[in-house]
Amino acid sequence: MWYAALPELLVFTFTLCSFLCWVACIQSRSASAYAASLALFLLALLSKESAVVAIPLMIIAALWQRGATHLRVLAVAPFAILGGIYFLLTYSNRHTHLHFNDGTFSLQAPFWGVVIHSTGRLLWVWGAVAVVALGIWRARAWRVPLVISFCWMILTLLPYSFLTYMARVPSRHMYLASVGMSLLVACGLIELWNRTSGHRRQWAICGVASLFIIHQVGYVWTKKHQQFLLRAEPTEHLVSIVDRTTGPVYLRCFPYDESIAILAVRHRARPENRDRSVVLGSSAGQEPAFDLCNAVTGRGRF
Repeated sequence: MWYAALPELLVFTFTLCSFLCWVACIQSRSASAYAASLALFLLALLSKESAVVAIPLMIIAALWQRGATHLRVLAVAPFAILGGIYFLLTYSNRHTHLHFNDGTFSLQAPFWGVVIHSTGRLLWVWGAVAVVALGIWRARAWRVPLVISFCWMILTLLPYSFLTYMARVPSRHMYLASVGMSLLVACGLIELWNRTSGHRRQWAICGVASLFIIHQVGYVWTKKHQQFLLRAEPTEHLVSIVDRTTGPVYLRCFPYDESIAILAVRHRARPENRDRSVVLGSSAGQEPAFDLCNAVTGRGRF
C-alpha cells in the first residue's frame, strides 16, 4: 500500500527471524540455529540500517539465559562486527546518503522526547489497556515480560528517534517496536485466560480479540486509508494532466520531489504517455505550465 515502507517490512521480517533463531541457539546450543541467525541478520542489514537493534536485543537475551553467559555474549561478536562494517561503509559513503544530507535526522535532535512520545502512541490503546489491567490484577508474575517489552520498544524506536521534522516516530517505522507492545497485550490476554473459566473464558478472550481486530481494521479502513488518498492526490492529478495534454508538462507547486512525479507518470499514465517529460517549476517560454499552488479537488486543497 505504501512502497516507501517496503524496507521496513523486510528489516522487520529478517531481524525478528534472526532474533528468534538466536534464542533457539542459546536455548539448545544449536550450531545451525546460530548460522541461520547470522545469515538472517546479514539480510536484515541489507534491508535497512535499523537492523543493528538486533545486537543489543541479542545481548539482553544472552544475559537473561542462565549458565555460560560470557560465552553467549562473546557469540554476539560476529553480529557486532558485521554491524560495525555496515556502519563504516554507510558513513564512508555519507555524501550519497539522503538522510546524511537532507537535515531530516541529526544527532542533536531531542531523541529522548521522541522516544517517550512514540512509546506512548505505540501503547495506545491496547498496550495501555493491558498495562492497566495487569496493574489492577496485581499480576506480579508478568513483571519480567513487562520489563523486556518496554526495553524492546525503546531499543527498536531509538534508531528512528533522531529525526528533526516530527516529534514522534512515523507509524511506518513501528513494525519492530510493535513486537514489544504485542508482548504486553499477550501478557494481558494470558492473565485474563487464567482468571476466567469455562464458557466465560472463551467469551472473554473472543470478545477482547474481536474488539482488537475491529479497532485495527477500522482504523486502517478509515483514517489511514484517507491519509493515503490525500497523499496520492497530487500524483493522481498529475497523471490526469498528462493523459489529457500533449508535449512536456511543466508544473508549479508540485508538493513532492521531481523523481516522484516522473515515476507516477511512468507507472500510472496511459502507455502512450509514460515517456512524457515532467519538469517542476516553469519560466518564460515553457508554457503551458500547470499551477497546483491552489489546486482544489473533491477532498480539499493541496
